[in-house]
Amino acid sequence: MSNSTDILLSTHLTHVSTKKTQLRFIKLLLPELKAIFVAFIFLSISITLTLSAPFVIKHFIDFYITNNYYPLIECILFALLVLSLDTFSSIFRYFQGIKFQVLSLNIVYNLRTQLFSHILKYPIKTFDTNPVGGFVSRVTNDTENITLLATNVLPAFIEGILMSVGIFIALAILDLHLALITSLFILPLFLGIFFFQKLSKPYVEKAQATLSEINGKLNEYIQGMFLIQILQKTTFFINQFSIKNTDYENFRNKTVLFNGLFLRSFGQLIMQACLAACLFYFFFKYDKDVSYIGLIFVFVNYLERLFEPLLNISMQLNQWQQSLISAGRIFAYLDEPTDQTFDINKTTLGAQNQSDNNQIHPNGTALEFNHVSLSYDNGHSFALKDVSFMVKEGEFIGIVGHTGSGKSSIVNVLMGLYPITQGSITLLGFPIENYSEESLRKRVGLVLQEPYLFSDSILKNICLEMSNINDALLQQVLSQSRAELCVNRLPGGLKYILGERGNELSTGEKQLIAFARTLLHSPQLLILDEATASIDAELEEAIKTAIVSARKGRTTLAIAHRLSSIQDADRILVLDKGKMVGFGTHMELMNSCAQYYKLYQSQYNQSK
Repeated sequence: MSNSTDILLSTHLTHVSTKKTQLRFIKLLLPELKAIFVAFIFLSISITLTLSAPFVIKHFIDFYITNNYYPLIECILFALLVLSLDTFSSIFRYFQGIKFQVLSLNIVYNLRTQLFSHILKYPIKTFDTNPVGGFVSRVTNDTENITLLATNVLPAFIEGILMSVGIFIALAILDLHLALITSLFILPLFLGIFFFQKLSKPYVEKAQATLSEINGKLNEYIQGMFLIQILQKTTFFINQFSIKNTDYENFRNKTVLFNGLFLRSFGQLIMQACLAACLFYFFFKYDKDVSYIGLIFVFVNYLERLFEPLLNISMQLNQWQQSLISAGRIFAYLDEPTDQTFDINKTTLGAQNQSDNNQIHPNGTALEFNHVSLSYDNGHSFALKDVSFMVKEGEFIGIVGHTGSGKSSIVNVLMGLYPITQGSITLLGFPIENYSEESLRKRVGLVLQEPYLFSDSILKNICLEMSNINDALLQQVLSQSRAELCVNRLPGGLKYILGERGNELSTGEKQLIAFARTLLHSPQLLILDEATASIDAELEEAIKTAIVSARKGRTTLAIAHRLSSIQDADRILVLDKGKMVGFGTHMELMNSCAQYYKLYQSQYNQSK
């Protein structure tokens, strides 16, 4: 991915096209139009019933209270009518709220699933240059803001519009001049709302970006908790975290100040000014006529109902801004191209038409690198430089070299994690880019030096998504990988639930489970990335035995730090600063490759 992509995926992403974001959000609502329409009907009925109650009370004031006439039955009927109107209004509002809740959950479920699926297809380079917390923030916090947009903001806007239109119609029926006076105060209210929201928007954006940074830092600190406590740096990291937390608090306080204090006070001031103007109108028009008491009641009641939803809209605009920013960030992630180097939809060499796992090149070549170069930073430096070698079917190839020599880069390009910059790679007689992701990963198995285990049962960690695993095959894999040594000692065996990252197991035991996971797919090419490093001697022997068994009938590449672990390799590839400096048997390299000779001598002297 380009540098611009790295910047775009940064947690500092805040500036998005508001108009485009709004249009895309509307598209999200299109499948839910039926639910929106039903909620709209429920809300309309609720508002109609709510606005009808003051008319009933006005009638009671005009014909009963002003005439000092209180028949018991009629008074009870009026009370029951007002109570019924409020009750049924609440019932319809309840169903309207349920509809909007279900609508928002449907939208967020689909959006969160789509976003997570898209992130899973990002090139590995994306995760190298962006903090994990940023991705977590997109999938959790930002999608949650979309929920609030559908449950709070959208209903508030619809209710505000319907309530305002209904009240203006009612006021116009009661007194047209009264409606015109009230309308004069609506414009300054909207101007104030626009002004205060414009002032608060930069702080909303900064708060969102800072929250994303906090998530990133929190994830980083928790992952490194062991190191933090060992080095006794808890105070330092608490201070670092507090700095970001303080920034977030300050930005949020600014938004609350603008939207909560200033905007709310401004709205109340406009409402009181409107009330005063209308009372002057009543005074001059009706003077001492008591017949307008009912009208005053209705007007004051409607005036509060008119400004309250408008103020509620203004308060929701803050959430509207946050939701739009979150939606923009989500859409920016969804717009980013996924890794097309090994597209899962390719059919050229997909799994469905490459079912013969024994197919190899006619001349017996399983793997060939032809002048391969790899750069992680768009050509500024190269991790692999013009590497060429050929591996025959069934060979055991060792790969050695100092740290930074390019050993792991060989794995990265073979697994399709990074596209090669120059040259070509042929796997089983076909260019590697012709394979679908699914097909490639079925043919190439990888056992890492530091295996990752999920917080689940051992069985699911081995099988992952594979279903209907043959018990005989599973037992064969457990025996071949020697993972049975770990499984048999745990209560529940394969059903034992591992904790976070399987940390209750030793590194060697995790390695055995990861080895079983790889062998279950019966890969034609097996890659061992320093699989025996940093484990105890007993389990190292078990893993070596498993490796010898697994190598039978398949091509194997073993990255090794200790040369003793690849002494029986058919040939050894020697890398130095990304270049291939030797390729041959142990004896051939001892005589012809100075780097290999020095590496061997240094390890031999250390072992003495």
